[in-house]
Amino acid sequence: SSSFAQAQRRPSILREVSFPHVSDPGQDAKLQELLQAVRRDHSILSTRPELLPDSVRRQVASPQFVARCMDDFDQRDRDRNGRLTPEEVAQLMLELCRGNTTTLTHQQVMRFISLFDSNRDGVISRAEYIDLVKFVLAAAALHMAPPPPSRGSFVVGS
Repeated sequence: SSSFAQAQRRPSILREVSFPHVSDPGQDAKLQELLQAVRRDHSILSTRPELLPDSVRRQVASPQFVARCMDDFDQRDRDRNGRLTPEEVAQLMLELCRGNTTTLTHQQVMRFISLFDSNRDGVISRAEYIDLVKFVLAAAALHMAPPPPSRGSFVVGS
């Protein structure tokens, strides 16, 4: 269809996201809090947008956000069955790692899927993918945020 051809030309909504190893404990703690919230409630980032970093909240509020997610979903849904299988999600996870890992276990992929798989069918639906994208964007924003200065430190030039 023409919408699929159009989707192939549009860059992925997640193209700038990568997850090198987290080294700052404060950033890691924020990521863990976000992860725990999503584990408790798959759709919490939709029902409680205040949990999202400001930059991500603005991005997901844009009228184009859902359309971009759906374009991206269509590109990743290689077998065109309307859901992302564990193999398709594994490819996404490898892209997000950007060379930090070359192998994933089936268990790792299924654990990631379980964060967003609200109906527990073992795949990611179009609606579930929107929550997945919100999480990935939020986690990346938290990961890339500069760590706050430690107590007793000062910034030269301030």
